[in-house]
Amino acid sequence: MESILYRSGYKYQLAKDFVISIPVFGVEVVSLYIELTKDGNLLILTGYAWDGLSGGCPDLKCFMRAGLVHDALCQLLREGYLPAKYKSLVHQIFLQVLREDKVWNWVAGLMWRAVSFCGDKYTYPDAIRPLHRAP
Repeated sequence: MESILYRSGYKYQLAKDFVISIPVFGVEVVSLYIELTKDGNLLILTGYAWDGLSGGCPDLKCFMRAGLVHDALCQLLREGYLPAKYKSLVHQIFLQVLREDKVWNWVAGLMWRAVSFCGDKYTYPDAIRPLHRAP
């Protein structure tokens, strides 16, 4: 019998491809579930799994797009597809999506400060979720 390998800790899985126009990074990325064009189109593919907002933030619908986009971009940083110099831009995009989704400015500002202060640890390669084996 062959065992399975899996990663735990994900709460959500994208049921349909999602595309959003973001500020231009000037790089092209094609990974298993995320694609980024040089002109700023971010495509997150069906099946992508993410954990929602961290740090005790409630999983409200108005936060979901920002959390998805931020998690995908942090993954690109963590896996080396994007240079570390883009961390602050990734956090700024999080704020931009929150504002597009009509999150109150003061709430969006608090959340942006939280990811700017605490979110960098999720951009480092050692933050990749470990593999688990089941019989």
